[in-house]
Amino acid sequence: MTMMEEKSFTCPVDGEVFQDGIIISTNQMGQYTDFKPVVGGLFPFPFYVHACPVCGFAGYEEDFQAQYEDDFKKWVKSELTGELESGPLYGGLKYLLAARCAHRLGKTRREVADLYLRGAWCAQDEEAPELEARCRKEAAVHFESALAAGEIDAKERAPIVYLVGELHRRLGDSEAAGAWFDKVAGEIVDSQEQSWVLKMTGIQRENPVDTFPEELGQ
Repeated sequence: MTMMEEKSFTCPVDGEVFQDGIIISTNQMGQYTDFKPVVGGLFPFPFYVHACPVCGFAGYEEDFQAQYEDDFKKWVKSELTGELESGPLYGGLKYLLAARCAHRLGKTRREVADLYLRGAWCAQDEEAPELEARCRKEAAVHFESALAAGEIDAKERAPIVYLVGELHRRLGDSEAAGAWFDKVAGEIVDSQEQSWVLKMTGIQRENPVDTFPEELGQ
């Protein structure tokens, strides 16, 4: 079961002090086919990132301990504050804001992609389809960019290529999904250890499911 507690945060951009939950413990009972964990009870991911409710700065807990240049602070106030009007400051929006901050700060494409992916998970859980689609699209773009830039380790490439295909499939773009699924076999570096990727790719191409079959061990 997921357990959390309240913690006070001070925004490093505008000095606003606000309260947000942090996760103390959680569990995992399975995994969806876009790698979203299946958990018992409260979905924990909205509480792994935090966002200032005034200016929109967002990130992980350690990001609130850092200091930032004035140019970045001005960018937050001019570019992110308006995002707060797009919906409730739940997990999906917090991750979108965090991803935009990470991108602006020059973090890796992989880090940005992971933030958008988690935003999609949260938005789905929060029944916010427009935000979910926006985050999925951005996640796909940044994962594709990370692959092209060589940011993904060899053993991770096949699962990430599969994931890009799955993101496109969930966005309703079967042509793009198929093109990425076609690339999975060429990224396999350990046929035994990564056999699940090939099996899952075949399933999602022929008869898609929402969660990983138990026998695949995901």
